[in-house]
Amino acid sequence: MLTDIRDFLHHNQQATLEQLSLKFNSQPSAIEGMLQVWIRKGLIAKATPDKCGDCCKCDSASKTYYYWKGAGKGK
Repeated sequence: MLTDIRDFLHHNQQATLEQLSLKFNSQPSAIEGMLQVWIRKGLIAKATPDKCGDCCKCDSASKTYYYWKGAGKGK
């Protein structure tokens, strides 16, 4: 699944933890652990926008997303 997550982000460029959890039918904590592998290798990065708007109804976890920053698929 580790390479599937990498390939998914390479193809889609970005996704939230919730989207990845649903896509791969896994707990967010498990997905986060796998994402950390690719973050350490410099292929994926994590970003949290300062604000999504003024409604104050979203939690910060839903605004956090992971994006592809590597040039190729990496190893």
